[in-house]
Amino acid sequence: MRFHDESIPASDPVQISLSLAKLRKLKVPRNVDMLPSDLLNEHLGFGDSRAAVVVSTEPLLVAAYTDELDCVVLLRFQPELVGDYGLEVGSRLLTVNTYTRNPPLAPDLVPGPESYDRWFNYFPLIADFLTEDMPAVEARKAAIAEAEWQRARSQGARALKANPQPLREGHPYASETPLRSFEPDLPPPTGPSFAPATSGFAVYRRPKQESTALEWVFAHVFLILIGIALGAFAGAFLPVLSRRRFARSAGAERIMNEDKSAAIARATVGAVVGAIGAVVVAAASAKPGAEDR
Repeated sequence: MRFHDESIPASDPVQISLSLAKLRKLKVPRNVDMLPSDLLNEHLGFGDSRAAVVVSTEPLLVAAYTDELDCVVLLRFQPELVGDYGLEVGSRLLTVNTYTRNPPLAPDLVPGPESYDRWFNYFPLIADFLTEDMPAVEARKAAIAEAEWQRARSQGARALKANPQPLREGHPYASETPLRSFEPDLPPPTGPSFAPATSGFAVYRRPKQESTALEWVFAHVFLILIGIALGAFAGAFLPVLSRRRFARSAGAERIMNEDKSAAIARATVGAVVGAIGAVVVAAASAKPGAEDR
């Protein structure tokens, strides 16, 4: 696998494939960071398949369950899907989940008493909206125990009552990210906050083999060297090049000699500033890897 950790196999993979036609039917904001279709296809094929239940049709909200954390997340979808798929409250769907070990716990997760306490977030994809392999989906639904369906429905109803604002967008480019913090014992705020949520799925933005620690080190060292070079050049030569007489006068060599010591000083300062800037950028761009199931 390119994007997920094959050393941690899912307990119930359904082995279905992504339908690009169905994916295109989902409404996705223009400003979202698209994931590779190969990643979504791999996710659907090898992720952990669990119960998902419609808990509201206006708006359309789906409770996606995981037995790993014994909890649900609420996913919001476009209302047109209600008619397209003949949905009603209680309709049974299938979620395919992958997981991350990177703390802290996602703010909208409330692990239940049967949680295995191994993961801190999960990435649910609703298979019914993303695949044409419906016989496999229906077969997996039939194999899920009735107790899990009831657990998904009851936990979804509780989450909806405790927090009536949808917690995650259902389309596959955002369903791993809570829209805002969630405190089940507190009244919801007057409006959603779209501040970046803590997520351990940064590794999903690139193939697994490109996310090693060694490659991050090389990338950051290269960035720092570029910063030093650019800082030294800017400090040493730009002030001189901006002077027209440097290019035009017959005394250019004399001017260069006079400015040599000053240029060296400026280059040193520029290199230091460039290095500091590169270190800051490198630190800000560092992304923790995710261990997915």
